Amino acid sequence: MSKNKKESKKKVKTSSKMAMALPAVGIVGNVVFSKKEAWAYYKIGSVPYDFLTNSGRAKLANDIMIALSGLSQRAGRNVDLHILVTNTPFNVDSWEDQMFEIYDQWNGKNNRLMTFEKFIRKQTRAIKRRSYKKKVVYLGVKLFTRGTISFDDVNMLDFGFAEAYELLKKGISSLLVMPDEEITTIERNRANKDEYEVHRAIYTSTLRGTRLSSEEILLIMKKILYPSMPSPYLEVNHDERVGLSDIILETGAIIEDHRRYLKIKQMVGKEEREGYRATLSFSKFPSDSMREPGGIDPFMYLPTIMGLPFTMNSRLTLMPIEKMKKDLQKKKLENEDELKNLSGSGQRASSTVIDTQHDIDKLDHELNTDNHPWVSGNYRMTIEAPTYELLATAIQEMKQEYAKNETIITWTSGDQLEMLLEEMPGGELKMGDFSQLTNLAMIGVSGFNYGGSVGDPINEQLVLRRR
Repeated sequence: MSKNKKESKKKVKTSSKMAMALPAVGIVGNVVFSKKEAWAYYKIGSVPYDFLTNSGRAKLANDIMIALSGLSQRAGRNVDLHILVTNTPFNVDSWEDQMFEIYDQWNGKNNRLMTFEKFIRKQTRAIKRRSYKKKVVYLGVKLFTRGTISFDDVNMLDFGFAEAYELLKKGISSLLVMPDEEITTIERNRANKDEYEVHRAIYTSTLRGTRLSSEEILLIMKKILYPSMPSPYLEVNHDERVGLSDIILETGAIIEDHRRYLKIKQMVGKEEREGYRATLSFSKFPSDSMREPGGIDPFMYLPTIMGLPFTMNSRLTLMPIEKMKKDLQKKKLENEDELKNLSGSGQRASSTVIDTQHDIDKLDHELNTDNHPWVSGNYRMTIEAPTYELLATAIQEMKQEYAKNETIITWTSGDQLEMLLEEMPGGELKMGDFSQLTNLAMIGVSGFNYGGSVGDPINEQLVLRRR
């Protein structure tokens, strides 16, 4: 018996216990409220990758950088983002309709060949017999931390000094009440105002982001708890406002924490099913080749090229260039003082101090030649399989494939449950050990929004049979 199978099991036995541990306590429209924060979520339009020239990929990467820069410039402060790249059931009927529509546009509606129609119908039947999924991309933007004051609402010109003072007093008194499951009217109004500005920036940009409904967000949360199982539907029809009781109802699970992976049991219909999932962290990227499109396969698109089901999850913080320069100047002065002290005492500068000065000079040059925000990011990949053996095999294959591109992904232990919660909409960064500080080009060439013209169909049954 393998070492992993001998590990002691830490079980979350009841569905309510697992649901109570989830970050989200309520969903209003496309805004997810946790106990600490409010997040807005959008579905991002995908762009065909294989048909883009290198110049087209470079332009797309630049447009993405401009779109994300707009979010940071709008806020004038650090902006937290959540990128979730996952798979949903492939709509075969929609694919068939698109094939016929494209053919009719080329050849005319009354000129469809019988052989072509038979071919497409045959393909449709074959696809429906398999479990196909397609890649989808979601973007979350943190709106605010609950319990803080929005000074945008305190406008002397609109309210006058007396009214603004009363509003400020109410805001300060609200800080004395810790945010919890109850979402106040003030918080909903603030979320609506902030989300409107974020949506305008995302919808009109290259990202082409559209608002998710509360039901779509709830379904994403539910799907995370069904690894390598048929994607579930919601138990009941919810409106645009989902409370904690709805979340508890929909997100039950029995979870066994095996430190390096999670074993999850669910009832699918009348049958008990189990699935396995493990989350890996990107710990090292190639230094130079990430900048140039066409150099290596985009790291958020490589699993799609391999035909594997996967989930990419990234927690990012956009940092305005002005703040980066201010922090760098502070670090520069501290290092210069240390060098003066060493020189005054007759000591030689250590290699650490010299390396720090070299990094400061290099970053100073970068900041003076690039006006885009910088990114502090953590990047994850979650692999799912119906058995542990298949899970371990898929992880090993994925690690080897990434190593060919000088990218290292690390399989850690003891933090799998925390990283599941980190992946959830409305969650927060819990494991920052592999944080990467880069310029915005890292996201522009990551390939998170690359896809096919009608999605990237993944036949899970054939993938498992191949293994």
